[in-house]
Amino acid sequence: MKDKVAVFAASSRIGHAQVRQLQKLGYPTLAVTRNRSMFKGPEYADVEVMNADYNDRESLDRVLAEVHSVFFQLPEFGAPHETALYARNVCEAAVAAKPKRFVHNATM
Repeated sequence: MKDKVAVFAASSRIGHAQVRQLQKLGYPTLAVTRNRSMFKGPEYADVEVMNADYNDRESLDRVLAEVHSVFFQLPEFGAPHETALYARNVCEAAVAAKPKRFVHNATM
């Protein structure tokens, strides 16, 4: 069995494409999103969906607790200082969880 992969911003265009591709390749996938309804169809029955708040370290720790790899994309909302804080919070949680891979996606 392949190791579980977490995809942050899973309801974004990039995140959703990553979830679909990971499914196609047979990876257990954890979609981290605020939009759970996007993953309610039968085609997503094997996708685990969780919410996480970028300002809540406990929620980030919970999401990262049992994953092997992480695809992370910063949210496209908020002021620059908030976005920097979100990135720091996720990175600190990832350092503590020690996933084998951490992929930072950018849309620019």
